[in-house]
Amino acid sequence: MSFLTIFIFYVALAAGFMFLARNSFYARRYVLTLLIFADGFIVLLYAGLALVTRNDFKKGSMKLEQIAGFSKSRFERETEKSPKAKYLLLSSDAIVYMNNWRLCVIPINDVVWAYQETISAKAAACALVIWTRDKKVYNIRLRIKKKEGDPEKWYRYMMRLIARKRPAALIGYEDEYQECIRKEFSKLVRRSDEIATVSSEQLEQEYILHNYYEQDFH
Repeated sequence: MSFLTIFIFYVALAAGFMFLARNSFYARRYVLTLLIFADGFIVLLYAGLALVTRNDFKKGSMKLEQIAGFSKSRFERETEKSPKAKYLLLSSDAIVYMNNWRLCVIPINDVVWAYQETISAKAAACALVIWTRDKKVYNIRLRIKKKEGDPEKWYRYMMRLIARKRPAALIGYEDEYQECIRKEFSKLVRRSDEIATVSSEQLEQEYILHNYYEQDFH
């Protein structure tokens, strides 16, 4: 919910209360006091969210810099050329996105399994599920505007990016993959580490040479 939406709702609520209390001085004073407290609460809430977001960005920046071979200049080049969506950045090093006001950084070298999951067939809602070597599970559910394309295009693009960077990663959903994750996760991670990943420098050149930035988005 945006700040503008909350502000409009707050103003409408205040007007409604003042209208109901129009015939009583004490009622109006009580409503006014209540609204002042509500206003203070909203300010504190947004200040808290801003502080959390700032800390998340700081942690996210540190996590990016800890990725082996990470280059800030390359990251900026790639995110500029990659398909763009609100709260999502894509590069050969990591997938960066916002989830409920929290910044999430997923190093592609850590990905073990990635697949698209249908959340609601009726609403045609889906998400990208990513398992990483530390057994964390990320559910990326994009809220894409129509002009930005079908969300499934974005999930396919990200799965292709992962597959090109980390050939050992499991891509797509299979029951046997689920069994491997459940019973042999450590062995799966060790086996995937035996297969070399593609360097970010090489992958960037491949994306430029073959124009994967556009081709993989169709």
